[in-house]
Amino acid sequence: MSDNVLLLGCGSYLGRSYASYLLSKGHLVGGTFSCKESAIKSDLSSHTNFSAFIVNIEDPDNFSVVIDDICSVFSVDKLVSFWGFHSINPFRTTKINELSKSFLHNVSANIEFVRLLLRKCKSVNSVVFTSSVAGVKPEKGLLSYAIAKSALISATQVLALELARSKVRVNCISPGWIKSPAALKSSKRLNVDLDVLNGLYPLGTGVFEYLINSYDLLLFSKEGWITGQNIVVDGGWTLS
Repeated sequence: MSDNVLLLGCGSYLGRSYASYLLSKGHLVGGTFSCKESAIKSDLSSHTNFSAFIVNIEDPDNFSVVIDDICSVFSVDKLVSFWGFHSINPFRTTKINELSKSFLHNVSANIEFVRLLLRKCKSVNSVVFTSSVAGVKPEKGLLSYAIAKSALISATQVLALELARSKVRVNCISPGWIKSPAALKSSKRLNVDLDVLNGLYPLGTGVFEYLINSYDLLLFSKEGWITGQNIVVDGGWTLS
């Protein structure tokens, strides 16, 4: 049985990868992009079961208009958000506007979009946010990112409690380092030795395929009894 799944952040590597996977399984998928250019460049746009929507994450006042467009195309059953913003912000140099931007991209926009979507679309039964191991085990230099991702995990738990009455499950996944074009570019810019990084993970660093089963479990579990959970998928990094 196929579901209608909305993915926030299909311009990201994780978003595109999971969209491709869902389409291969026969699901109807809607995905948001930050601009038309990124949607057109996406290899998803030619798929008959995929619909692209443009959302400016920094303009929450326009979310209702986008949600109306989405709900006119299909009735959303599941939502996965890959929205987020990663930055290097040591405490001594972090400015308040950097904290605000990180919180908007990682937390506030996610909450507001889900709030408006659930008001419009009553068929939603599962929401999965994407946090990070930085929200569980912070590192130096990631002040704004770690704060925001930790807040998203807490928000997941609050939403799970408040939405249980409506039979909407809310969960979160916190991945470790996943190999992607953006991650490799960032590592090169910061002179990160990938062999050393790989050695910090008991099972080695990850690839997107390691996350699929966790997203599927939280979205499509037939039992439907998992809510308010943050599943850490990190190859043992938080234990090291």
